[in-house]
Amino acid sequence: MITFFTMKNMNIKSFILLISTLFLILGCAKDKNTKKSDVKNLNLIGKVKSLQTTTYKVLEMAGNINKEGKQKVVLFKTSISFNLKGDELEKITYNLEGRIKEKEISKYDSKGNRILFSIYNSGGGLTFKLVDEYDLNNNKIEQIGYNDKGEIFRREIIKYDVNDFKVERKLFNKKGENNFIESFKYNDIGNKTERSVYQKNSKGELYMDVKYSFDYDENGNMIESIYIKSERDLKIQNKKRFDVKGNMIEFISYNSDGNIEIKFLYNFDKKGNRIERLKYNSDGILSERNEYMYDNNGNEIEESVYQSDGTLFHNKKYKYDTKGSMIEFISITPTIKDIPRYFKSWKFEYDKNKNWIKRNSYRNEISQSISERKIEYYK
Repeated sequence: MITFFTMKNMNIKSFILLISTLFLILGCAKDKNTKKSDVKNLNLIGKVKSLQTTTYKVLEMAGNINKEGKQKVVLFKTSISFNLKGDELEKITYNLEGRIKEKEISKYDSKGNRILFSIYNSGGGLTFKLVDEYDLNNNKIEQIGYNDKGEIFRREIIKYDVNDFKVERKLFNKKGENNFIESFKYNDIGNKTERSVYQKNSKGELYMDVKYSFDYDENGNMIESIYIKSERDLKIQNKKRFDVKGNMIEFISYNSDGNIEIKFLYNFDKKGNRIERLKYNSDGILSERNEYMYDNNGNEIEESVYQSDGTLFHNKKYKYDTKGSMIEFISITPTIKDIPRYFKSWKFEYDKNKNWIKRNSYRNEISQSISERKIEYYK
């Protein structure tokens, strides 16, 4: 569930940027049942059976790196096991003394749907568990949460249309009261056109708290999004333009009065990499310009931020190894003398499957930590 922040400690421009970011997530997602394995989410290659990761704080003595007194220098340790499909079966987190701190266990049905997720404490006692139920199309239709006493503390019910798109989501508290409803609408090709959120007011009545609406061009690009907050009579409208390749080249956000709050223009190279971003304030004046550079593999290698007068405000540089892992990051803010040059680097060792098994981390060329991974594969 997405948490919506109040404007108590946030100015309108920051709030508009936050909502605009949420629009990109909410508007593009089609809420259809899609799944990526846990192994892939961890960017692991191959049929991984288990992964054990231990990270140490580095102690330097007479120029030598030591792991003296593991109780003091071990930062964290985890152990994860996976099934043949790459789904997580068990995850154990250890404390600094090497004893079990927490254990997570997942169980799946014959179709690969997770039907049980349990968390146990250091003593082996149940903290809570989530039980999931699915329909014939593998859509999750219900989730029930149980506490350590076996009592229900939450319940979630999800409904789908004939095309397997999520159309409604309801949450119930431990008393069985419905205190949250989320509804969705889509166009003929499955793009989300509307999202409404209902919550309870001080009287315990459900009311429409927030409403989002989305519009698309003939290529499926989201060109307009509207956010309406009923309590504050707040309305934020975002409009976008795209080039023939589907790259967003313009973004404009309007406030409740219909005036432009912020505007961005984007330029891309022939490979589709964004090479420039221009930021304009509500008066239409250029306030910031970003330039981006890439290597032959499409990895970003440099970003420069210029102020409205053309002065370089901030510069970041990146380097990668042949496996695509970042090995250097340099950050410089020349306009602010109190901010020193920041340099971070990494050294990797890989196994035959191109998964890293050792990573040394440095800050300003001083060794900070070492992470070691033991990876077991299915044969």
